Amino acid sequence: MKKLLEIARIVSLKKVKKLDVLDDSILQKNTKTSEFYEGLTSKKFKTDRNAAQLLYQSDPQDPNYRKLKSRFRQRLLNSLFFIEPNSATYSNFDKVMLNWYKEWAQIQILLANGAKLTAESMLKHIFQTARKFESAELIVKCARKLRELAAESGNQKDFALYNSYVETYGTILTAELKSEELLQKIKLFYSNPISKVLSHKDEIKQYVEETLTLSEEVDSPVIAYNMFVTWILHYEMENDFETALEVIENAEQLVASQEKLFSAKKKFFLSSKKMSIFLHIRDYQRGKKIAEKFITSIPAEEEYWFTFMEYYLLLALHSNNYFQAIAIYNRVISNIHFKKLDNIQKEKWLLISGYLHFFIKLNKDYNITIQKKKEHSFNEKNFLAKTTTRSPQNRILTIHELILQCLFHMLKKDYQAIEEKLTRLSYIVNRKFKKEDNRRAVYFIKLLQLIKKAQFKREELRNTDKYFSKLKSHQFQYRGDVRGLEIVPFESLWSIFNKML
Repeated sequence: MKKLLEIARIVSLKKVKKLDVLDDSILQKNTKTSEFYEGLTSKKFKTDRNAAQLLYQSDPQDPNYRKLKSRFRQRLLNSLFFIEPNSATYSNFDKVMLNWYKEWAQIQILLANGAKLTAESMLKHIFQTARKFESAELIVKCARKLRELAAESGNQKDFALYNSYVETYGTILTAELKSEELLQKIKLFYSNPISKVLSHKDEIKQYVEETLTLSEEVDSPVIAYNMFVTWILHYEMENDFETALEVIENAEQLVASQEKLFSAKKKFFLSSKKMSIFLHIRDYQRGKKIAEKFITSIPAEEEYWFTFMEYYLLLALHSNNYFQAIAIYNRVISNIHFKKLDNIQKEKWLLISGYLHFFIKLNKDYNITIQKKKEHSFNEKNFLAKTTTRSPQNRILTIHELILQCLFHMLKKDYQAIEEKLTRLSYIVNRKFKKEDNRRAVYFIKLLQLIKKAQFKREELRNTDKYFSKLKSHQFQYRGDVRGLEIVPFESLWSIFNKML
């Protein structure tokens, strides 16, 4: 009862006149708030100007619009405290952490208002949960606060107890933070072009060896996991994919043995890494096996489901399994959450759709079709007339777009149109493209220029070995960033262009 009185006193002094959240009672009403929510979630509103015009037939400076937006933002933030972690997306660890974030905020409010009895009770409850999950971070946070409360009340026994936990787990936490720092340093290099990675080889090796030393000195699942991920990324950058697979399997054993300590995302990260590696070594059979195992276990509403499926589809295309690629594509666009992907992701999938349509036209014997979805269907006529301008970091999508347009024009033997596309490709590579970011694309486009020079006659082709050998000397490297994307490997595309001459 004392604890309830403490909380009631705070609430009485600082009454909440109205709880502004976004619940069903608000969203089901026909109000500007529900219209704004619907417009945002359906991506009808792209900009403030767009939203203000549709809601108030005015501009973003309209006081009514600004007031609506401000209140809506506060409702959204308030609603975060009422998210229930019951989704299949959440592991036990996820649920504990989400509840802890909310309870920690409550504890800070209680302490700020002098409700030490209730705060201490809640802290002890979280502390026991932290010990159960062996979370050094939670244990140290709770123990420090409990130590402070013990000191203020003069409780020497409790002070000594919680101080011992701070000292013991503080050492572990310091080591965990160091392993986290080393992993993040590796991630800084991971997305860089391979030329930049090679120039920092010694530095990278030092970081990964430090993570191994830490894991040997301090017994912590967090440090062990960070060490495994660091070595996985290291071997990927070295293109030592088989060794990377071995490390992934060791990491999976760790996660399975300490399942309560790891979030669902960390588990699925390892399966996505496996699929990425099978893509790079073009091992469709092993990739298909792991895909069948994990597709149903990854929640279809999660972004990493689409990441996993993208690697799976690219693997099918890179290993010439076009039937399977079309089946995977159909499954992806049938996902009701597809529409929530950002524009760059949708552009990527539209290009994939275009390549699949091309292969169906190239191989007329294929008795398989691509699902017709109005909102993202592929229209060849519109696609061939497309001239998209993209930001520098997404310019590789323009490269793929122009290459695919050339392929469709090759089917029609429209060589004048191909020459126009090749001229634009040459301009982009020479003036608008960071060559060090994707050498493979550069050498492939140089090969295509030789086709134009040979007037589309195979027997007139010259000096192709020069650029093809340079293309092959730079290994395919795709880390999920569009910069390294190859929907079909450039070597395979070169073979297709040759056959169509």
